[in-house]
Amino acid sequence: MTAPKAQHHGSGGGGIRLLQRHGNLVAALFGLVAVLGILGLFEGGFHVLNQRKIAEKGIRYVREPEYRVSDDDLGVKPIPGIRARHAKYFQDKLVFDATYTIDAFSRRVVPKPKAAEKATEALLFFGCSFTFGTGVEDDETLPAYMAQDLPRFHVYNYAFQGYGPQHMLAKLEEDTLADELDENRAFLLYVFIPDHIRRVIGSRKVVCGWAYGDRFPYYDYDGHGVIRRFGSFATGRPWRQRWYGLLQREQCMRYFEMDWPPRLTTDHMRLTADVLRRAVEVFAKQYGPDRACIVLYPGDVRYSERSMSGRAFIPYLEAAGLPYLDCTDAFDLGDDGFAIPHDGHPTPKAHRMIAGRIAAYLERATLTHGATRTGMD
Repeated sequence: MTAPKAQHHGSGGGGIRLLQRHGNLVAALFGLVAVLGILGLFEGGFHVLNQRKIAEKGIRYVREPEYRVSDDDLGVKPIPGIRARHAKYFQDKLVFDATYTIDAFSRRVVPKPKAAEKATEALLFFGCSFTFGTGVEDDETLPAYMAQDLPRFHVYNYAFQGYGPQHMLAKLEEDTLADELDENRAFLLYVFIPDHIRRVIGSRKVVCGWAYGDRFPYYDYDGHGVIRRFGSFATGRPWRQRWYGLLQREQCMRYFEMDWPPRLTTDHMRLTADVLRRAVEVFAKQYGPDRACIVLYPGDVRYSERSMSGRAFIPYLEAAGLPYLDCTDAFDLGDDGFAIPHDGHPTPKAHRMIAGRIAAYLERATLTHGATRTGMD
């Protein structure tokens, strides 16, 4: 009798059985590997494009010495008592070369005309690089021209690069103005551009793409609908910060300069208006009511969000009961002579024109009796 032959199953047979038993799982794994490979190639291609784009732009900055320093309350501020050079080059061609003088309280110095030596009232400017005067000299900033136009005011420049409404609120909540001003009476001006909305909400570009952006003050509504500070963007919403950090490394978004959230909503604008309102309320407790105004700066029609200008924001200012001065029709930043070429910050010509608008507004407002105006023709 012949013994039955033993059956031998090689590795090939085992693989067949594995495919028969787990065919869907194996197919899914192969599909996942293929997708990851395609995404890797996709991201790698955009990485190359991003490097080429950076090289083509050829933008280089010089800060001698570095004039920015981290701050626990504001995230970043100018180094007190410093004098620094700030230059920008585009494809090795000089765009601007300016010197910034910072006083002991981290404010940009505003040259004081002789006629202002007897000023009895302070005029405080808050805002971003537009108001700080990026790219122009100390005597060419918006506050500097205001000091020339209205010598009855001692003008102070509390603005800085990257600042938004939350920086003004954080500064006012420090309650240090009485120690920093020579005058007992003060009037506040906040110079607004639409990009400030993204700074209030802490968009991806702000918190991941800007120096010190993750340390900016983070304000939002508490459980009772009241504006309250929740630390910084990094400490107040750590999970969102991590998510934005992942998006920041996404090469496709970086190539197309996409931000997150991609669009501003009514909730974003309402929050920004309420942060401004809260800042005005804090200032009113220190210097009395009806002593503040929001200045709406002209935009640039080349950029859809900037061309929104302050006018789309006006209904939110009015709903918050905030006085404002609409300067959006003064000029367009895209027109020759109003923005520094290859940069976008306002020129002395632009600062000079807006200063004239503000001076006319302040002359017409009855500040002595605390009268306010909501808008101006």
